[in-house]
Amino acid sequence: DVRNISSFANVSRSVTHWLQTELYVLRVWEPEEARNTSPVLYLREAVTSQFNLLQVITRDQGRTTASFGGGFTAGLSSVSVDYQIVHTPYRTLNPFIHSLALNARLQLGGYQLQLGSFVTPDGRVNYAASGSTFFYRGLYSLGRSAISDAGGRIDRFVVRGQVVDEGGLPVEGAAIELSGETVYTDSHGRFFTRRSTMRSMTLRVVPDDFLVAGTFEVVRAPSTVTPAPDAQSPTIQIVVRRAPSR
Repeated sequence: DVRNISSFANVSRSVTHWLQTELYVLRVWEPEEARNTSPVLYLREAVTSQFNLLQVITRDQGRTTASFGGGFTAGLSSVSVDYQIVHTPYRTLNPFIHSLALNARLQLGGYQLQLGSFVTPDGRVNYAASGSTFFYRGLYSLGRSAISDAGGRIDRFVVRGQVVDEGGLPVEGAAIELSGETVYTDSHGRFFTRRSTMRSMTLRVVPDDFLVAGTFEVVRAPSTVTPAPDAQSPTIQIVVRRAPSR
């Protein structure tokens, strides 16, 4: 038997290439005793391509408060402390929750750990953690004797490569399309495929299909590759970087 009505409006503008502003206007209409208008101003500063700062200024119930956060990205690891506004209809008198949001992603060898916070519908802040890794089954890690014992026909010519970031760190789960076939890099950023001929193949990096979180863009990659005998196959290097957040 309780009704609440609330609304918000939002506008944003990039003042310079390193400063973005956002303004939220929060409004509680009903119940009448909770009626209130609260403006919230975000200032996001891109200090470097890896490091950013956040300042949040809030005016509520005649009081002005300031909050701070930021984020840092290095290779596949990142840590950010952001500021979020969540509407929680079960909190009738104060439906807008202002909360710091923690998000961390750590790359430890072949393992990736993730930690994040979220707000429940009743306004509580909870935390969640998870871990992941990749397991591969194939001929890449097998020796020549194992291949011979396995029997069957193995294509003689190989294309192999490695995907790294601008710092030289391997990129796990990168998607590489070779003449229509998509392969993914392992925990060391490596990929390979076998072919029966030395016919040239087209190569395309597909950032939208990467298995890791975030947005990537290509720095350097060949457009074509040529399979070579296993013992003579060179390692092709592809360089990518994280695209700046927009």
